[in-house]
Amino acid sequence: MLSAWLIFLAMIFDALDGHVARLSKATSDFGAQLDSLCDLVTFGVAPAFLMVKMCPSFAFAHKDTVWVIAAAFAACAAMRLARFNVETDDNDDHMNFTGLPSPAAAAAVASFAILFYTLRQDGNTLWFVNIELVDRWIQNILPFFAMLAALLMVSRIPYPHVVNQLFSGQRSFATW
Repeated sequence: MLSAWLIFLAMIFDALDGHVARLSKATSDFGAQLDSLCDLVTFGVAPAFLMVKMCPSFAFAHKDTVWVIAAAFAACAAMRLARFNVETDDNDDHMNFTGLPSPAAAAAVASFAILFYTLRQDGNTLWFVNIELVDRWIQNILPFFAMLAALLMVSRIPYPHVVNQLFSGQRSFATW
């Protein structure tokens, strides 16, 4: 559960680090590459391991499959970040992304972890008559959901850069 919240905390820092670097005029190619390496670990590898740890019954029944999905998630995050580094230049306004951003994909997996933990709490068993069945369904759905998020990262679907659009003042939520 803590690891899921740490992924969300990392998202906040990731959203702000580029702004701080640009405001302080401390941007460099080395810093951009180091930021991508940190993003790969935080938003690629960590959610992949979290997914494996959250699905013990799926992992028991499909030992190799869960690890292949986790490796594919991390590899798609690496490809997504590499494409971002190659396709982004200094003149880019950073208002849109091509492919689902890796922090958003990591947040999707982390959200499942928070839901997973919340449903397992003793106080919430009154909400569901058969909590074990819901738990098993979540464990069987999450690997395929993670694979979908991984494929969306390497897709060419455009996504708005919410933080930059909010801070730049060019668009509001109503114009999306």
